[in-house]
Amino acid sequence: MFEIIQGGKSHSEVGAPPLPDWHAKLRQLQRIDWRRRQRMFSSVGPRTSKAALVSVAAFLGVLAVSRSLEWLGWVPVATAFDMRLSGLISVAGGAIAYVLVQLWSVAPKTWSALLDVDLAAYEPVDRQAYRNLQERTRTSGYFEHAAIAAWLRDERDAVEMAAGWRKPRNSAFLNKKV
Repeated sequence: MFEIIQGGKSHSEVGAPPLPDWHAKLRQLQRIDWRRRQRMFSSVGPRTSKAALVSVAAFLGVLAVSRSLEWLGWVPVATAFDMRLSGLISVAGGAIAYVLVQLWSVAPKTWSALLDVDLAAYEPVDRQAYRNLQERTRTSGYFEHAAIAAWLRDERDAVEMAAGWRKPRNSAFLNKKV
């Protein structure tokens, strides 16, 4: 549409810090919340989840290839033994894929480790709330779901206010001096 010119210089040439991408911050917060929920409700870690998904895909892939070869006639006429054998090979392919992903995947073993990486990579808007979350986690020795949920709520509010999407509340109740 139109661009605001600051003396003919771009925002970065003026020496001002780069403007944050507020939508990217909200996406990061959404990812952190998703990790928190996965940690709370999942019975297996991210590496095991990935291994299970890959093993199912490998099983189906090997099964599809073996059935296609039989259908195209590149394998002798399918007998009951051949059908069982292709099923056994498919299961073995899935099991091998599961073990290989478990051994060589770089995915963290626990959701807490993944949550830790996401929280460390996030640059907070409300620094005090972030420090409070750090202190509460340091004191308890683990990530508390309620503490992360409260921090997420405060941080979303701070991002929305900093982006200008929401105005601070102003009411008689909040302005009353007690």
